[in-house]
Amino acid sequence: MENSRINPLVFPDFTLPLTALQPPQLATPTEGAPATAATPAKTVKIAKYSWSDSNKSVKVYIDWAGADALPEGAVQAGLGEGGDATAAQLTVHLPRKDGEGFCTQHKLLLTPLYEPVSKVTAKCSAKRITLTLHKVQQFGWPDLKAKKK
Repeated sequence: MENSRINPLVFPDFTLPLTALQPPQLATPTEGAPATAATPAKTVKIAKYSWSDSNKSVKVYIDWAGADALPEGAVQAGLGEGGDATAAQLTVHLPRKDGEGFCTQHKLLLTPLYEPVSKVTAKCSAKRITLTLHKVQQFGWPDLKAKKK
């Protein structure tokens, strides 16, 4: 066998413009807009709950594994819109994985309540969120919500 030599391919000279080698510029947020979304991507209605009654308050229980591990401020409870004493609401904001803002909010709106309440508070435990509706008048409620007329 003869010792053959392979000639390398020869390409014509060419040059790339310098801009072709640089990464593309990323869009920057508009002036005054936050860099991360502060509003949740979606809202989920809380439909499953239970409740108990005493003379001074009504407690609403929402099963929520790991509720005690939710970040501070993620659980918000209060009277209805505009301070409506015949409504109670709970909002649970689930944080994004990167910790910047929230991705989902879960909402429970109880309206109209059987009777007006003075305030609404929330407490988180390992397995649930408990809403306490503090009654204006102290007596037992036969139902959580008023009957629609």
